[in-house]
Amino acid sequence: MSKKPKCQRCHRRYSYFLEKSQLCSQNICEECVKSEVEYLQTGYYDHDTGLQKVLTRKIKKESKRKRVTIVVFDQDKRVLLVKDKGIHKYSLPGGGIHRHETTKHAASRELYEELKMKAIKNTRRKDCDIKTKHTNHKVCVIESYDYPKIHDRELRKFIWWDCKTKIKRFDHVDRILVRLYESKNIFHKILKLIGFY
Repeated sequence: MSKKPKCQRCHRRYSYFLEKSQLCSQNICEECVKSEVEYLQTGYYDHDTGLQKVLTRKIKKESKRKRVTIVVFDQDKRVLLVKDKGIHKYSLPGGGIHRHETTKHAASRELYEELKMKAIKNTRRKDCDIKTKHTNHKVCVIESYDYPKIHDRELRKFIWWDCKTKIKRFDHVDRILVRLYESKNIFHKILKLIGFY
C-alpha cells in the first residue's frame, strides 16, 4: 500500500497531489499554498511555522532600520558619545530618518532634539556608512559651537571621549571612527604626495 504524499511544510499527509511552493523548492498542500498566495498579495502570513521562517528572512532583509549616526568632535579632538536610559553602553548620537527626509537634515534635527546643539557645518560621509545586524548607519560629521545639554527623555548621559579611556561602547562606534580616521590619513598622504605640504 502506497503512502499518501506528505506536505513538506506542515508535514500532514493528503490523498491529492501536492503543489510546488512559489517561495522555495518544497511540495506543499493546498492550505500552505493559500497562505503563500495571501502573503504574496497582502504581505500577511498565517498558520505555518515553515512559511513563517521563509518569510521572516525576507522581511528582515527589507526591514533594517535606517539610522543617522552623528560624529561630533570638540576642540581637543574628543568625540561626543551618549548613553540611553536603561542601556549600559555608549553610542554615537543619532536617530531614525523620517520619510522624505535627507540624511543631513535628519542629522541636524536629531542633534538639536537630543542635545540642543545647532549644526554649523554638516558633512555627509558615505564612506563611513556601516551595516549592523538590525541597523543601517548613515554617517554625518557635524561641527557645532554649542555645548551639549541633555534635552531628550531617552538620553541619560553624555561624555567627550578621547578614544583611549576604556568605556563600554557599542561596536558601531569603533567601526565608524576607524573608517573616519583611515580616510583622513589617506587624504593627508595624497596631499603630501602632490606636494601640498
